[in-house]
Order: sequence, then structure tokens, then C-alpha cells
Amino acid sequence: MTPSRLLDLTKIKDMFEDNDEVLMEFYEALLEDLAVVRQDLVKAAEMRDYQCFRDSMHKLTSFVRLFQPDELNAAIQRLGDLYIIKDWEKLADENHAVLEEMGHIISFFKETIRSISKQ
Repeated sequence: MTPSRLLDLTKIKDMFEDNDEVLMEFYEALLEDLAVVRQDLVKAAEMRDYQCFRDSMHKLTSFVRLFQPDELNAAIQRLGDLYIIKDWEKLADENHAVLEEMGHIISFFKETIRSISKQ
């Protein structure tokens, strides 16, 4: 599934009312935040640190509410469950799935920024 099908961009387009410059700045800030969260998730998995995971998820709360990324949201839920039950074996695979989904979303936003800047 492509990120464009995963993300609801309607709210964003309505918020910025075709102000491409501000929209690009918003997307660039979002990309920076997502990159930090990805690094935090890697760190949390390596340390098997549930609190670090929860802190990372807190940073994603606004993103999830705004864009409603169903696949990412479901993967995050599964990952959180694995932390709770301390299933370290499955955690690595699920963390990889979350990181991969975030990578698709980051690529989508980078492409969106390039597209906007060409206009």
C-alpha cells in the first residue's frame, strides 16, 4: 500500500489553503520530527526500553491524529503490545515493520515537497 493511500492529507490542505511555502515548511519540520522518532525507535528496541518507546510514540501522537496512517497506527499498536509482554524475539521484526512504514511515509513527504517546489 502506498503512503498516499495511507495518509489523509485533506486536513492539511484545508489548513494551509494553498499556501505552498508554508505547507513545505510544515512538511520539512514534520520530516525532521519523523527522523528523530525513527532514531528513538531503533534505540528503544536495542535497549528493550518500553519507556523510550512510549516517549517516541508520544511524539507521533499529533502526526497520527492529523494524517490517520492506518497501517502505521496498527503496526505501532502491535509493537507496543510486544513491549508490554516482553516478546523480544518478535519485537525486532515488528520494529522493523514500523521503521519501514515510517520510511515509506518519509519518502512520500520528500516527494511531495519536491512536487510542490517544482510548481
